[in-house]
Amino acid sequence: MESFVKEAMDAFVCPPNTEIEDFLKLKAWDFAHRHFSITYLVLDEEQRLLGYFTLTHKNLYVDAGELSQTRSRKLKTFACDSDGKEENMFNVSAFLIAQLGRNFAYGHNTGISGDALMDMAMGKLREAQGIVGGGIVFLECEDEPKFLNFYQRDPNNFFLIGERNSVHDGKCYHQLIRFF
Repeated sequence: MESFVKEAMDAFVCPPNTEIEDFLKLKAWDFAHRHFSITYLVLDEEQRLLGYFTLTHKNLYVDAGELSQTRSRKLKTFACDSDGKEENMFNVSAFLIAQLGRNFAYGHNTGISGDALMDMAMGKLREAQGIVGGGIVFLECEDEPKFLNFYQRDPNNFFLIGERNSVHDGKCYHQLIRFF
């Protein structure tokens, strides 16, 4: 079974976002063994890898001052104070969708949509929520309009809470959350 999984992971191709491809091929196995995250492979009936998603948890600080009053109030129900940091900063424990990607090895239409992958990831997070609680899902995406649009549009419904500039790759990443 392990060799089948590694073969499927090695054959994964994602030209729109090579970071998604690199994570699956170079880090996912190690992260799972070290209990950093869990990667779920989505296979079709022929056992071809259609896509994957990786889930974990993350502690983050959110500047509620940048949000609407409604979202700020809702965020506060899941947050702790920021231990003396700025007034509108809140410490939240969130589920993290660390990776989500479709396999383009079989052509552009892989038999699974990004929305279907997101729905599967959210289903797993709802299971986790039922066991441990929580109410916030977090993710980051590259500063690309197509990625940002995908996460913000219905049915995904994530909204911006900030940006992070990576010292590792020099890219700007949008930070988004959604409530259960």
